[in-house]
Amino acid sequence: MRLRLAVPRLEARRVSRFDRRVQMRIAYRGNTHTVQLSTNVLDDMDRTNYESDAALAGAFDAHQAVILLRAAAGCCGD
Repeated sequence: MRLRLAVPRLEARRVSRFDRRVQMRIAYRGNTHTVQLSTNVLDDMDRTNYESDAALAGAFDAHQAVILLRAAAGCCGD
């Protein structure tokens, strides 16, 4: 049970190229956090410029593990 709580879990996400952000809700160590990520980060990770929400969502899915770990570390002081 303890290890399960130490792994950030994605509860919901919304990708918007128009707003230029990914908004996600993560559960980590028994708490829920809302995190916003600029879509520029996804563009930079893949060294490209995504033209659609679907492409950005695919990029988020591809990098989800790293994004969740960094988001948990940033919002929870790890």
